[in-house]
Amino acid sequence: MTFLNSAPFWLIVCFLVIAVYVSADGKRKHRVKVLKQLKSSFGKPSGRRYGEDEYERLTHYYRECAEQSGEGIDDITWNDLNMDDIFKQMNIANSSAGQEYLYRLLRKVRTGFVKLTVWQSILQHMRKSGLHYSRNL
Repeated sequence: MTFLNSAPFWLIVCFLVIAVYVSADGKRKHRVKVLKQLKSSFGKPSGRRYGEDEYERLTHYYRECAEQSGEGIDDITWNDLNMDDIFKQMNIANSSAGQEYLYRLLRKVRTGFVKLTVWQSILQHMRKSGLHYSRNL
């Protein structure tokens, strides 16, 4: 009797096929769930609540980059514009890296024609999508 004709071989093959199917189906279901969640939350302010320590951790990436480059909006101006509140409403990132990057992006001073035109195109896309800036944040 050869190994290919043995019952344990086919049992292992069946087990592997079932395991691959279950894994692929689980990934597909997770992807559908994430896409549904993203679509339902798009354009809505974040309802996330931050503890003082959690919010402080988000600023570390920006602070290290600002120390090295010397660029960015100072704390007084940031606080005068209530940018902490704006960040908290905008932040829908699912990872700490995404949250830290968004915080740095908001604090970084942007100059130059190319960068401004990119931001203008983003704002135009948001307006076309029905998203509008509200001063009552």
